[in-house]
Amino acid sequence: MEFVFILHIPKTADTSFTKNKSSAQEIHAMVRDMSIKKFLHTPVSKLFDNCQTRYLLKGLAAPCTNKVDDALLPLVQRTLLTLPFFGITNRYNESVELLQGVMGKKGKMRVSRDNKSRNRPGNYSLTSSEQEKLEQRLHQDIELFRFAENAFTARLKALRANV
Repeated sequence: MEFVFILHIPKTADTSFTKNKSSAQEIHAMVRDMSIKKFLHTPVSKLFDNCQTRYLLKGLAAPCTNKVDDALLPLVQRTLLTLPFFGITNRYNESVELLQGVMGKKGKMRVSRDNKSRNRPGNYSLTSSEQEKLEQRLHQDIELFRFAENAFTARLKALRANV
């Protein structure tokens, strides 16, 4: 298996796809005490528009300032389907189940959750206008996530049918 890709629901800009940990720490330090509303108006927030899509298309070496053309979304979707495994964060236990099936492991698998954001706010409370702007900025990630969730469900169903 080349790597494991875990998708999250694209509802806020996310700094987890920066090229190295020090960059992520610098950005977190800069925005730690900002509201999501204020963060969305900073230049740094634009670095993370559709970042899951760009990351899957171009890998970690991709500069996050590049925009992904909408015409490339089908390529990104096909790339996702070629991965032996991908998971969904809000379906973590099912993701572990699918990973276990892909790896051919029997019994209980020991799993650790690393690099989990401890300070992610639970309440984003955006106005409908702000939410609409955010959805425009993340529209490719939203489409990728919908596609991934359907493909994930199909893979899990197939795994369970073969058990």
